[in-house]
Amino acid sequence: MYYKDMDVTVLYSKISDSFIPSEIMGENGSLIIEYPSEMDKLYFIDRKNKNEKIDLTVQAKGNRMYYELKHFMELFNEGKKESPVNNFALMQTVMKVMDEARKKIGIVFPADKIK
Repeated sequence: MYYKDMDVTVLYSKISDSFIPSEIMGENGSLIIEYPSEMDKLYFIDRKNKNEKIDLTVQAKGNRMYYELKHFMELFNEGKKESPVNNFALMQTVMKVMDEARKKIGIVFPADKIK
């Protein structure tokens, strides 16, 4: 992705393993994410004090889907059909981006061939 004053490079796969952590660099420092699909460890390294690695990891619940299920149950109990966090408009935008990405790299699923 290209922006007016910067480039963004994103590499991710849920079906392959990498031993290289993900890094998000900003003006004040970098966030280091080990195993992004699991979000096991999160660190901040200050740009000025590179020797200091601040652990920002929050201990997750045993079930990785705990927070999603909790949010779903809250919506259900409140009689809501749409989440203010992941609303329908956002879902449609995400699907359009994913469809375009699949088209550009030639990924075709069997269901895509059904008219």
